[in-house]
Amino acid sequence: MNYSIFYSSLILSIVLVSCSESSPVQEPEGLYEAEYGKDYFYAENGMDERVKVKSYARSDIVPNEEVGGVAMSSIIKCKFTAKNQSSYIPRQFSLFDNDGIATIQVKFLATNSYGAQGDEACYYKSDAEGNVSNRF
Repeated sequence: MNYSIFYSSLILSIVLVSCSESSPVQEPEGLYEAEYGKDYFYAENGMDERVKVKSYARSDIVPNEEVGGVAMSSIIKCKFTAKNQSSYIPRQFSLFDNDGIATIQVKFLATNSYGAQGDEACYYKSDAEGNVSNRF
């Protein structure tokens, strides 16, 4: 009887150890890790929470290693255009060439001063070094 409990606990511990080793824990993806060919990245909303942002990035002007910085700068700048900054939720980041200028569009969801929620967009431009400025 004592041997059966011993062997059962031994087998159970071996099974549990082998299961924990075979399923590695994945680290969460970092913020603003945008790059060409990737269809999403994570950013912070107005409440400093991680949100998934759709990404449509295609530009011959901005190099791939600068796309993450451009995404971060434009999304943060866009946050300050919202009437209620704590309700700001970035939804889509687009980077494309338009008449020789790298144009950035950030679509976001936010509430106005009356509490009505709506979609809005910000437009910026970028150079090859990743500097972001107002488009218009």
